[in-house]
Amino acid sequence: MPRLTPFATRGCADHLNAEIASGGGYMGDVGVCIRWLKSTFLWARLAKNPTHYEMPKGVSDDELERRLKALCIAQLRQLADAQMVLVDDDGLSIAPVTHAPAPTAHRTHARTLKSPLCFASDLSSSMTRICTMRPRVHTQLPLGTLMARACIDYETATSLGRLTARCGLREVVQLCADATELQDAATLRRTEVKQLYEVNQAGVVRFPLLEEPAAGSKAAPKRLRIKTSAQKAALLLQLRASGSGLGEFSSCEMPLVLGARRVLRALLEHLTSLGLAKPLRASLLLLRSVECGVGWHDEREAEVPPARSPRA
Repeated sequence: MPRLTPFATRGCADHLNAEIASGGGYMGDVGVCIRWLKSTFLWARLAKNPTHYEMPKGVSDDELERRLKALCIAQLRQLADAQMVLVDDDGLSIAPVTHAPAPTAHRTHARTLKSPLCFASDLSSSMTRICTMRPRVHTQLPLGTLMARACIDYETATSLGRLTARCGLREVVQLCADATELQDAATLRRTEVKQLYEVNQAGVVRFPLLEEPAAGSKAAPKRLRIKTSAQKAALLLQLRASGSGLGEFSSCEMPLVLGARRVLRALLEHLTSLGLAKPLRASLLLLRSVECGVGWHDEREAEVPPARSPRA
C-alpha cells in the first residue's frame, strides 16, 4: 500500500507528541490517535483532494482510513524509537515518557538554575551560578516533554543530544544552524551565493566556514562557498550576534532571531537538566548576543573598564 506523501506527513509527529505529552491521558491508545487525526484538517484535505497526495481520485473512506492508520502507527513508532513516548508490547497502548532514561553524573552542574528562560536578561550573573562541586546525578528532562514545551520540530529535538560536555560555542552555533526553524527562515537563493561568500571571506564572522583539507595537506583551509541553507543560517546568525548589520539579508533577520530563540531556549532546558556547564555557557552567550544584536556579549564585557576606587 503506498504511503502518504511527505507533504501530508510533515509535522504529524510533532502534533502527536504534543497531544500525548500534554498529560491529559485521553491519547492512551492508537484508536484514539486515529480518531484525533480524523478530526484535524489533514483528514478534510485528504477527503477533498486525494490526488494531491498521490492517491486515486474517488478513493473510498475505508481506504483513506487505512492509510491514515498506517501513517499514525509509523509516526508513533518513530516517536517511540526516539524515547519520546512509550508504546506497550501490544502496540496499542500509549503513554508519555515521564522520566528520561539513564541519568548520568557530572562534576559541573547548575545547582541554582531554576528557569533557563531568565538567563537572557543577565548573562554575567547567570554564569556565577554554574559552580563546581561534588558529583551529583542529574535527572534528564524527557525529550518529548521538552519538544512539546518549546514547540520545536522532531528533527531539532533529536539533534540536541549531539552536544557533549566538551562542546563549546562553535558546536552550539552549528547545531542552531542545522535546525529546521532556522533553515526555513534562511532559504538559500542562487543570487545570494556570491554575497554570502564575500561575507564568509570578510572576517566579520567569529567562526568562518572552511573547506575540509585534503588528506596529508599542510596548506591552510580555504573559505567555503555557501551551498546550503544551513550554511547561510550559520553566517547570518553570527552576523546578528556580532552586531554587524545583515544588509541585504535584513528580511531574514526577525524570523532568524525568533527561530534561534526557540531552539536555544529548548537547548538551555536540555543542558540544565544534564548539568553540562560548558555548552550551557555557550548557549547562554549565543542567546544573549542574538537577542541584543549589538555584539558578542563576552567581547563587550571585556571592553568595560574596571571601576575605579573612590578617592579618599
